[in-house]
Amino acid sequence: MTSPGLSLLREALLSSNLVSEVQWDNAVKVAHIRKMSLEKVFLEMGIFKADKIAEITEILYGIPKLPVDPRAIADDCLKMLPRDMAVRFRALPLYSGGESRLTVGMVDPTDVDSVDRLTYQLGKDLRVVWISEEDFQAGLRRYDGENGSANVRRILEDFRGQELGLADPDEAPPDESAELLRAMAEEAPVVRLANILMSQAIHQRASDIHLEPGRREARVRVRVDGTLRNLMSLPMNIYPALVSRLKLIAHLDITEHRLPQDGRYACTLEGRAVDMRIATAPALLGEKVVLRIIDAAAQLHRLSDLGYSAEQLVKIEQLVAQPYGMVLVTGPTGSGKSTTLYSALEMLNTLDRNIQTIEDPVERQLEGVCQVQAHSSIGLTFSRVLRSFLRQDPDVIMLGEIRDPETAEISVQAAMTGHLVLSSLHTNDALGTVTRLVDMGVPAYKVASALRGVLAQRLVRRLCSECSQRVTLEPDESRMVTGMVDVVTEAYRPVGCAACNNSGYRGRVVISEVLTVTPRLARFIAEGAHNEALGEVAKAQGFVTLREDAIHKVAAGVTSVQELLRVTMTLETMTLEQAT
Repeated sequence: MTSPGLSLLREALLSSNLVSEVQWDNAVKVAHIRKMSLEKVFLEMGIFKADKIAEITEILYGIPKLPVDPRAIADDCLKMLPRDMAVRFRALPLYSGGESRLTVGMVDPTDVDSVDRLTYQLGKDLRVVWISEEDFQAGLRRYDGENGSANVRRILEDFRGQELGLADPDEAPPDESAELLRAMAEEAPVVRLANILMSQAIHQRASDIHLEPGRREARVRVRVDGTLRNLMSLPMNIYPALVSRLKLIAHLDITEHRLPQDGRYACTLEGRAVDMRIATAPALLGEKVVLRIIDAAAQLHRLSDLGYSAEQLVKIEQLVAQPYGMVLVTGPTGSGKSTTLYSALEMLNTLDRNIQTIEDPVERQLEGVCQVQAHSSIGLTFSRVLRSFLRQDPDVIMLGEIRDPETAEISVQAAMTGHLVLSSLHTNDALGTVTRLVDMGVPAYKVASALRGVLAQRLVRRLCSECSQRVTLEPDESRMVTGMVDVVTEAYRPVGCAACNNSGYRGRVVISEVLTVTPRLARFIAEGAHNEALGEVAKAQGFVTLREDAIHKVAAGVTSVQELLRVTMTLETMTLEQAT
């Protein structure tokens, strides 16, 4: 639904003859697909300069747009507007007019409700101005002093720990070391350090935090948009205390250093409810710790929001809408399989359906869905729970993953007896799923009868809409990204700016291939045809491969050539490079 502010802007631009209806519709469509601002789209389309839209908006709303220099934001202003409120309202404190007045820059100052709530909560007379998304993201870093480094330095100066001398990882630490670790973990500097570490990771949109011990320093890295980047380095004398702090809040045994441990805890950071999964592993120089960050408050994505092409989306929705049969999502770890399955369940979650899931772990709680957490240590396995589901009149069954032959056989049987079964499987592509199921002991004729479709996918980084640049590809590059689609001669490249932390990318988008099992393809599967023969049949039915989908997204400016090659590089591609 179009917002009132956007409707007013459209009318203003059309009445001023600055854009035509076709230009406006195309710009809105491009802005939606590429997740970028209308300003940037109009600039790339060459219709008028980006500042013209700011002038029109100022006339419409009487709200000026101001550039922001984060270094000019005074510390007393930052104290007036806490960071969690700044993130919630997408606002920055710019200038103070004494104790009762404050100038605030907002990304969307036309949101009257947010302005009113912010005014009420601060209890001040607010002057609101318009700021860009890029300036807002840059200004947020002022709260932590250059990405938190200033706060970390102050904490390390406050900390007066000492080397603990736990040199031999094969020997249990003495009691006094355990007591010292607990005492250090509860000291204020260590608590603040743990909080800053997690807050910085959330601020950078990280999915994981890696704490890795070294000889002199411990390295802290975060995974953002699928790639690891450095966050900070810490002296090793504080590292055991930090690890103990993380173990304490996850209810793990801080005296156990020789065995891996797993735990979880919930907290609120940056004004958001976050679920943390912690995994420790004994390493040569200490314990490595990995924190998995799950945004518990995030809304479920719809299938249409994940980046599938229009043709693929129609196929996926048709598969998920089947009354019975098996639909599988495949790909490596971290390819978004769980997100896709949850989105499909959200589409199916209606009052007239009984939906039951078995997962390990349950990553997101779904209202109205019976979800079971597997515990193999007590015998609560996927196959055992699945058998019990079949006695509870389910319409839809979702398994987090098909891991063993027994689960595969029961899942196929359930799909053949009137249930819709959704699950994931680790295969490289959609066609390999058939071979994988047969290798797990499922007869080919049963696979042909039960399988309705396979969705294979990967995640590629989305180009930052604020700084990406159009470039003409070199002939070698064009040959590398050209498949059975139109020749690609132009693309966009990453540059780097404050909005994307100078990475050139912001967020990720899915590339995929959707294999629909038609009656003709089912006959080939039942006859035991090889992947090559199955591929020929699928291509004749309009099957688009992962690589071809990625090429389309490169041509549309959604991702880059580098990302295409990183994710879809094959032996054939490398051979082509060597040949050229």
